[in-house]
Amino acid sequence: MAEPSAPSAAASPTSPAAGHPGRSPVTWLLALALVVVFDGAITRTSLLWGPTAFEHSGGVRLVFPQTYQVARKIYAPAGDPDLRVALLGNSRVVLAVRERRLDRAFAAVRPDLEIATSNLGIFGSFLGETEMLARHLGALDPDVVVLALGAPDLIREATHPPGEGPMDLLQIGFRDGSVAASGVGEKIDRWLRTVWPLYRFREFAREAILDRLLARPDPGAPPEEFATREELFAHLYGDRADAVAAAFRSWQTQGGLARYARYLETASPGHLVRGKERAQSRDPLTRETPSVVALDALLAGLAAGDPPAILVLMPENPILAEDVDGDFHRPGLSARAAGIARELAASHGIPVVDARDWLPADRFLDFDHPIFELEELERRLAQEILNVRER
Repeated sequence: MAEPSAPSAAASPTSPAAGHPGRSPVTWLLALALVVVFDGAITRTSLLWGPTAFEHSGGVRLVFPQTYQVARKIYAPAGDPDLRVALLGNSRVVLAVRERRLDRAFAAVRPDLEIATSNLGIFGSFLGETEMLARHLGALDPDVVVLALGAPDLIREATHPPGEGPMDLLQIGFRDGSVAASGVGEKIDRWLRTVWPLYRFREFAREAILDRLLARPDPGAPPEEFATREELFAHLYGDRADAVAAAFRSWQTQGGLARYARYLETASPGHLVRGKERAQSRDPLTRETPSVVALDALLAGLAAGDPPAILVLMPENPILAEDVDGDFHRPGLSARAAGIARELAASHGIPVVDARDWLPADRFLDFDHPIFELEELERRLAQEILNVRER
């Protein structure tokens, strides 16, 4: 009787010819499909973009929740208005232009249109970071883009140091733009954020998932509007609110730069220190200044897009006109910055609205931020935006 023949190599389960699941194209396609499904289940649903506790808790650094809220406005916008206006900038536009108030100003001018404002300003955002944020605008598809600029923005650094600003959370694009990647690792990180949404939003997704797993308490969003200055002071300064209000009233009734400085020292000593440091800066302001280069790249990107753009030179506190010795600001900076901004905007065909003298001093919270009784600002800004849109 013949002995049974040995199994052939082709039939061996360990033979390469039998095929390993990991080498099968079908396996790779299935894995890719699972990644796409998992990615979409997080980045395109309320799991990521629904209400979260971390954005209100103060448990994460301030820039993080603000950047998340801006990302939500871009990638999960509310409503379907006839015209959507996107605002770019830093705390100047965050505090001065509240979305609901500007929407009401639009409605007064064009009641026949549903116009919605998406304020994409982030506290402390530098111009290089705003340029990076503007790369995301395609997902929002706005009809008008407004860039709010203050003169001091041009003498600051182009971006925060790594780990301290929104740049770390927003980097996308295969080109460096005005701010080059610091190394190969950062370049790869930027490329991955560009092509892989879940990787792009991984920091936000982690916090959103932890909110749900840990059932973190949500204190809720702060009020968008305050009925009185006293209410705002109470929100901002807590136990010091009465002293701040008294110092503000003293300046209102008696005037003078010295009393205004005492009000700021009571309210925000850090802001006063920053003003003095800015006044001492002698860094040259030229077309080669890093933040000017970033502004040029930002305006070029806006000009290349479909929606019309507008550059707004934000209101400046006229109390600084009394600072003839330059203790709290850099004399001549405003005019020089406005001149450079106008030149750059003209080279890209972007109109400029000069709002520097639109407001009196009592409308400002400090040297930089308009915040009180801004109906006139909103009315004029709404009209200027509509003028640009209708050209």
